[in-house]
Amino acid sequence: MAKKIFPIIVDKDLSMPYFQRGRDHFMVYSLDGSMTGRKSGFYFPPVIFLDSLKLYIKDNGKVCNLHQYIKRAVIDISETTHYFELKDKKIKLTYFVPEDFSGLKIFIKANKKVELEIEPKFSFNYVWRENPIKQFSVIERSDGIYARSDFDTKIWCMFKANKRLRWANNRIKFSGQNILLDFATSTRSERNLERHMQRVTEKGQRTRKKNKYYSRIIDSVEFKCDDDELSRAFILAKYNLRLLRHQQHDLGRGFFAGLPDFIEYYGRDSFWSAPGILSIGDFDCVKSMLNIFARYQSTYETETKQIGEVPNEIWMTGEPNYYGVDPTLLFVYAMHYYYTWTADSAYVKSIFEIIKKAVELQINLSENHMIRHKPEGFVRGVTWMDSYSRRDTAIEIQALFVKSLEYGAELAKVAGDKALVKRWTDYSKKAKQKLKLFWRNGRFIDHLHKNGKYTNEITVNPFILLLLGLADKKKAEAWFKKADESGLVAEMGVRSRAKLSKGYDPSSYHKGGIWPLLNGWAALAYYKYNKKEKAYGILKKQHKLYWHHVPGLAPEWLHGNKFTVSKINAGPRDVKTEALGAAPTLRYPAWCQLWSSSLFLQSVIEGLCGVKPDPLNKKINIIPKLPKNINKIELKKVHVFDKVADIKIERKNGKIIVDKKIKKCEH
Repeated sequence: MAKKIFPIIVDKDLSMPYFQRGRDHFMVYSLDGSMTGRKSGFYFPPVIFLDSLKLYIKDNGKVCNLHQYIKRAVIDISETTHYFELKDKKIKLTYFVPEDFSGLKIFIKANKKVELEIEPKFSFNYVWRENPIKQFSVIERSDGIYARSDFDTKIWCMFKANKRLRWANNRIKFSGQNILLDFATSTRSERNLERHMQRVTEKGQRTRKKNKYYSRIIDSVEFKCDDDELSRAFILAKYNLRLLRHQQHDLGRGFFAGLPDFIEYYGRDSFWSAPGILSIGDFDCVKSMLNIFARYQSTYETETKQIGEVPNEIWMTGEPNYYGVDPTLLFVYAMHYYYTWTADSAYVKSIFEIIKKAVELQINLSENHMIRHKPEGFVRGVTWMDSYSRRDTAIEIQALFVKSLEYGAELAKVAGDKALVKRWTDYSKKAKQKLKLFWRNGRFIDHLHKNGKYTNEITVNPFILLLLGLADKKKAEAWFKKADESGLVAEMGVRSRAKLSKGYDPSSYHKGGIWPLLNGWAALAYYKYNKKEKAYGILKKQHKLYWHHVPGLAPEWLHGNKFTVSKINAGPRDVKTEALGAAPTLRYPAWCQLWSSSLFLQSVIEGLCGVKPDPLNKKINIIPKLPKNINKIELKKVHVFDKVADIKIERKNGKIIVDKKIKKCEH
């Protein structure tokens, strides 16, 4: 059964990373029990308290690195346990991050008394700083080991245990057979730290958090079908979103774009992900996310931003960054989806001035009903393919422009602004006509220069135009055929650029790598044009992604040929230095990426199951698109408007029967 995903037992490649989180804090560590990998640490944004954490054991007078004796790791839904064996010593180490207070509980159980040492590397660094702040003090007291930043004396952390702790040679030393070690942090004061520690040490937290996670991940919006792998992938997608859901004090709730690299709220990623998040009923978090970005909409113009522009990035300090041509377009897209699922007309009316400024900005930026993103600086005009310029108009940008006008008009109708309904509807029709310019020689092109010239590379981006339903059936069929013939779809998913296309580079971020995000785009496009088998084939790839590298997590992207998660060409690269043979920018992808899972959820609920809310009439329309291999689907606890629905879809005698039971939400 799909519910038996957890616990996950891992007995090889134990140096791979993993994550645990609470409401507003999280830790990045390795499955060998060490906190030593890339961007490892204990984070209470915007501060990193620990850069690393290593355990040592004394064996016959010799101090050994405990992690090299790892045998296996067991991943449960809310904690991980690591098993070590050194000669006659067997040790079980469990990490647990409390939900509500910034801290860590470490449980150590051995078959005999052991002498252990922990080597913490205190950081007190800010997330965005390249170099750590090294000024800190460590204080040994009778009740534990305290560490304080000398740079900001409000920042404290401490270790406390049920055994006597000693600080020597930059290590915490202790001994015993059953050891409980607690770690707590504070960014306010020493007194606040002590209160946090009291809460971290409370009993019953493990049971409460596990029950909460099962309730909110396993039992929320249950999806079951004949294909057990698809059912399991659905649960893991919800689990991934839970790992990325974050509450930032003084800012609000949202989702990180990915861990461990993208510890910010990204507009583009959040807005593309909103439909999938809404489909599993997390209305409040999407509303909070929209409010955060609305709050930072620009009200004046500078060299880096324009009036009405929505930021693409908000740091955990509350500092916004304005760049990219699509975040403002996608804000309207996400806002429309929020209204579609919630029918919250009061919210639309309250925020309509923000929507109005966002739509009007795009109209003001357009030339002859086309969005131009020829930048004064490279970053300002980039698309999601931000490793190279695609000026002057990219196909998906024009498609999103059309849809933002259409969606804006629908929201204007809700807000009661008839003049804007007409203005935006008329403009959208004219902008839609410009999409014809992207159809050349029997296929869609990626981007169009202002002088009418274009390049011949075959990219994934026409799928976005199709998932938005902006092409006729004949052109869609031709594009799907071209995608197959050119090698755009591979064993593990959809490439950013087709294998047979000019300029294909499987190690390049946007010129050939495979992204789970693109799987979602392709699946939604196939469903839009009733290509059920094609869409199902894409969805099947998602289960492989969750088990391909880090168990249970969907990465940012993979190598286009080798399907590995390794160092990749992330760009951007300067043309002149590249010509001189300069090395490209290299980095690792994020191990857990928001839109790698959210668009899969959207594809299952909206595409496969065909759930389409009608907020104007308060109806739930269901038009499923079952492939040959699936004859039965059960959906439970689907939240739509102020209702919750249980839906059964079954094929009987060649007909699709839909049975739905709808009741009022209890809260």
